[in-house]
Amino acid sequence: MIKEIIPTGKTGNVIVTIAIGQKYLNQWENYAKENWISYCNKREIGLLIVTEDLILKENEFWKIPNWQKMLLGTALKEFNPSIKNVCYLDTDFLINVNAPCVFKNSDLNKINLVSLFNHLPFNLNLVKKRIAYFRHHYYNPNYPLDSSLFMNIKEVCDYHNKDLLYDMSCSGFFVFNIEKHAVKLENCFFNYKKDVKSITNGGDQFHFNYEVMNNFEVNWLDYKYQAIWLYEMAAYYPYLYLKDNQNNFDWISKCIQTSLTNNYFLHFAGSWNESHMWLLDKLMNDYGYDTDEFDAYLNKQITPKPVGSIKPQ
Repeated sequence: MIKEIIPTGKTGNVIVTIAIGQKYLNQWENYAKENWISYCNKREIGLLIVTEDLILKENEFWKIPNWQKMLLGTALKEFNPSIKNVCYLDTDFLINVNAPCVFKNSDLNKINLVSLFNHLPFNLNLVKKRIAYFRHHYYNPNYPLDSSLFMNIKEVCDYHNKDLLYDMSCSGFFVFNIEKHAVKLENCFFNYKKDVKSITNGGDQFHFNYEVMNNFEVNWLDYKYQAIWLYEMAAYYPYLYLKDNQNNFDWISKCIQTSLTNNYFLHFAGSWNESHMWLLDKLMNDYGYDTDEFDAYLNKQITPKPVGSIKPQ
């Protein structure tokens, strides 16, 4: 079932998520929905959620819900022909309500992705070593200090016995045009049966990238459109790993707020402790300032002029 939260407006642009299973639906509704609505209303974007499989489980091509993002285009075209462009997000995103419209910065003749490996605002190897070290020392001593976390693109491709890809994205975010891309994305889905094996225990991450990069032109968007909280925390807030801070929800909330202020879309991908930190009551309801007023100031043309010495009171 596809449920319309905000109707598709004159732009034909929609954000869509898939929340199949009561756990994922409840988490999205309790901790993200209000935040997404604020952004969508501000940028005149429709909002939809898929709560049931888009293909019968009995079908030999049925795969777990995160694969079904590749079926969205054809399903949405049937649901509402006025929908033109789609931004797919996993349910575990928070959005900076002042972020620019994702569609205006996308090339809608191409599939729009965010790289997991390139054009990052930090040293990726250092960040991954911090993740491994702090998980091992503060979360679970069984967490390995050398694991698939460190695999590069070639190693991931070799694992799946596929040709080398030139880049990889996190498949929890992408932007596409229904008319240009929906049918071909659906065909990519049907290239794999339900028993497909992957490094992510049957997940779509590698195969989505493989199909997109071999069948479509790709436009790479700014990291800010899919900032990964796991990376953000290790890069800028590693003290949250310390045992004394693991339940300091005020600190956690402030760090997430800061990260979101510096980015557009913040993704809590993964299954370890860091990825559950967005599940805090009312996390996104209090920025500490008037977001509309600040947004207006951001768009204001500044005309600098000397005003003399001013001291803090």
